Amino acid sequence: MSFPADFLDAIAKEKKLTDKQKEVFHLLFGQGKTRVQIAMSLGVTEGAVRTRLTGIYGKFNIHDVGPVKESRLKDILIERYKRWSPVAEPATIAPSSPKLSEPIDRISQRIQEIRARQCPKLINLYGQIRLPLTHQQVDVQDLYVDVYVLTRLSADYQDNAINILRTYDRKNDRVAMGQRESDRRDGEETVKENRYRRSVIVGKPGSGKSTFMQRLMVGCCLGEIFADRIPSLVLLRNIQTAEFNLEQRLQQEWWVDQQTLGEILNSGRVLLLLDGLDEVPEQFQKSVKQEIEQFAQDYYQVGMIVTCRTQTVEYNLGNFAFLEVADFNPDQVEPSARNQVEAFARKWFRADNPASAEQQTEKFLTTLEQYPPIRELAITPILLGLTCLVFRDSEDLPARRGQLYQKGIELLLEKWDQQRDLRPRTWGSDYYHNLTLEEKQDLLGALALYKFQQEGNFVLFEQSELHALISSHCDVSQLDSESILKTIEECNGLLIRRANTVYSFSHLTFQEYFVARELTKLDKQALLGSITDKRWREVFHLALSRMEHPDELLLRIKRQIDELLAGDPKLQKFLKWVDGKARSANTPYKPAAVRAFYFALTRDLDFALNLDFDLARDFAFTLDSALAFDFNLNFALDQNFILACKLDSALKSDFEHALKHDLAFNHTRNLAIDLDDDFDLNFIQDFASALDRALSLAHDRDYDLYIKLVTLKERIPEYSENNQENFRIWWKCYSDNWVREYETILKEHHNISHNWRFKKSQEYELNQYYDTNKFLVDCLNGECSVSPQVRQEIEETLLLPFSQLG
Repeated sequence: MSFPADFLDAIAKEKKLTDKQKEVFHLLFGQGKTRVQIAMSLGVTEGAVRTRLTGIYGKFNIHDVGPVKESRLKDILIERYKRWSPVAEPATIAPSSPKLSEPIDRISQRIQEIRARQCPKLINLYGQIRLPLTHQQVDVQDLYVDVYVLTRLSADYQDNAINILRTYDRKNDRVAMGQRESDRRDGEETVKENRYRRSVIVGKPGSGKSTFMQRLMVGCCLGEIFADRIPSLVLLRNIQTAEFNLEQRLQQEWWVDQQTLGEILNSGRVLLLLDGLDEVPEQFQKSVKQEIEQFAQDYYQVGMIVTCRTQTVEYNLGNFAFLEVADFNPDQVEPSARNQVEAFARKWFRADNPASAEQQTEKFLTTLEQYPPIRELAITPILLGLTCLVFRDSEDLPARRGQLYQKGIELLLEKWDQQRDLRPRTWGSDYYHNLTLEEKQDLLGALALYKFQQEGNFVLFEQSELHALISSHCDVSQLDSESILKTIEECNGLLIRRANTVYSFSHLTFQEYFVARELTKLDKQALLGSITDKRWREVFHLALSRMEHPDELLLRIKRQIDELLAGDPKLQKFLKWVDGKARSANTPYKPAAVRAFYFALTRDLDFALNLDFDLARDFAFTLDSALAFDFNLNFALDQNFILACKLDSALKSDFEHALKHDLAFNHTRNLAIDLDDDFDLNFIQDFASALDRALSLAHDRDYDLYIKLVTLKERIPEYSENNQENFRIWWKCYSDNWVREYETILKEHHNISHNWRFKKSQEYELNQYYDTNKFLVDCLNGECSVSPQVRQEIEETLLLPFSQLG
């Protein structure tokens, strides 16, 4: 609601507001801006706006807690404005509201009366929200939610695991969410738009869906949005009967007769918020969905916002838009120059302990920045709150992700119930509640590992599948297993229902943690998946980080890698050649570094030899420096290894010349072959220059080689603009023989320039072998306590043929 500027000036003068307080007073009550918008307009922080508002409330003797202060001040201004002006009500920002110069109709009057009666109560109920996994509360207006617009729904797929799996977006850990626009949007601004006035808000567990509903509720009560509507929030999870009737509920809530209710609903001046469609007890879901759809059809002008974890077929509401709550975005900056993660962390620590909040927040954010994998995990309120709680308890974040996940999981298992204020339910499983923390994790680990071993569908469980697994693991009846599953789903949020009979872990990270936990048990390590399956990579990292003695698992992984090429004689011959090249190099560098260089060089010659020569040479140093004492390799062997070509130290002369020979000679060979397709003058000049460079290197190091190359060069006719046609004819007739002779010379003198002619299948296997060796080195450099003996054994046997392994 907005008031005229001259009225607000008179009140500000009477109450002796300061100039800064007057600015905020006018923007809030004269223009209907939110605190975030006020901060933007004035170029100050939200904290500064809150400070000025506290001073304003004090001038009016308002000392309540939370958003109710703003509501009380607005009521005071309305009463003062009635006496100041002959018009009964001030203008509202909504187009459908009456103008100041018009009398208020009976329905508008009743709506204002209901708002005046309901809003203080609603603000008191929903004005504050508990931060995840704490007992501390903050004003819901201090939190904000971004959304994505969903452009293609997954609701077209039937509610079974195989079909829903088609919607799985592993990169963003999204299940049954549909396709979304690339740009995130402000949640409140989006639902203001007419096309989104009826929307289903979907999102991961703990992503902020309920927070968003409470923020809309309080914003409506304060007149910041939908100022002419009556808000109502229905918690659908509390429904305990199939006789769910929205009209009866609203009539009782607003204390109005049937006729007045119909008139209000037909006017459309209602904001109906329905939270938790997927949390409706299963036996009531069909009737509740039908009631919502019928109500939406009968009162098509009423704005309706519904939340749901997913939007598969049983939760698909006709003629509703779908929006998805966005994860925290560390790169998105608020008007107050704080990103979402920072803003949340500041509020969390301020609510937890105001005295040390600033120091704790700065230390937490600095620590979080040092651990990118942990920062990437903390993308929802529940997960970021979990990270804050772990940090508070230990004044630090664990150095290893596995330790963070372990502490976090234990906190979730112990504290989620408290956070959600669960009341006792008749279906609660005494068996599950009586399990120890270790036993609960063993049960979840058994479920996680079973599903993760399935190649086609390693994420989604059918309900019947879970019942059978729980029954077997716990040695209980089918009926008891159903009760246990329901208790797990409600108690800790680690297992959630994605569709009517389809479940998964709420976050892939949690499933990976439990699989890794199982693999740390010696009797389960034989179950580890194939090293070539990249979905197991994170599991291996987590398992190794949890183990005090990871040597056996690392050696098991190494054996898997070595066996990848063991059955192919040609690939074994290639590895022998790579090892021979490494042994022949007169260099102080570790043999594994040189083997890695020749492996990469041979597998990607065209790319490698188009590099600047010095860059290609420097790549060898980077490899060896990486293979120094700490073996900090990251292997630098990606096919795009130009990024790794940085000079770390000076090459010793012998090795430098050897590499220059190998690179320059191969470069010359490739350019010669390419001449068949391109007779551009510049290209031929490149070939001639490469050949001259090879001759120069041979002259300084191997005179016999130099003589052979000079003889070979003399057979090529001179190329010039006047002699192009003769050169072209000669090359077409004799180039094949010339290149073969060149390759023969190189093989005789340097054992290079092999044309291996691998099959496609062999190329694929070599790439897998290469990639898995990189992964193994990542493991050695990661968060595991490998013994010096096993580290040395693995380093010394990298990329060796199978016959040379012990």
